[in-house]
Amino acid sequence: KDKVNEMMAEAQGGVLFIDEAYTLGQGLYSSEAIDQLVALMTSPEHLNKTVVILAGYQEPMERMLGSNEGLRSRVTGRILFPDWDADDCVEAVRQKCEREAIRLTDAAAQLLADELREIQSRPSWANARDSVNTSRLLYKARAQRCAIAAEAEPSYVEQDVTKAMAMLRETRPQGDPISAAAAAEAAIKFAQAAASAARPSP
Repeated sequence: KDKVNEMMAEAQGGVLFIDEAYTLGQGLYSSEAIDQLVALMTSPEHLNKTVVILAGYQEPMERMLGSNEGLRSRVTGRILFPDWDADDCVEAVRQKCEREAIRLTDAAAQLLADELREIQSRPSWANARDSVNTSRLLYKARAQRCAIAAEAEPSYVEQDVTKAMAMLRETRPQGDPISAAAAAEAAIKFAQAAASAARPSP
């Protein structure tokens, strides 16, 4: 409640952007936080003065809005952004490669698209974020390969894709939507992999 008061006070007369807003519907004090947000949105200090933007994935956002009819009735405008698919992610990786002067071979690009289509079918597909994750893991895989044998031209090859996708797949288990504990474990694994990927090779 106090955090909601603080954020709304800072945004008074302007814009309050809440990313991953569905987390407002989670936790011990979720109901209190949402009730306070609704109360402030309709208060004289903010009504028709402060714009509140709630952003997040569609399904959890719908669940959060469904938990409070007052909030749902006040969220009058919605903009839906289509999810990225595997081909979108490959194109983003390709563009990043061009900027960094690293060639993505045709065979590696095709394998990457195939691997990402499989991962896309799993719970917790992260859209554009997964293209960023993929680029980081490709960098790590290539660095490990080049530490063993130098390459004539900076390139990502099929071997790099196979290794990078194995690391990404560890954070995207198959089956039913994962539990909170499993999600936390997966997040920790990814954070460790991403941190390692961000460090330059010796």
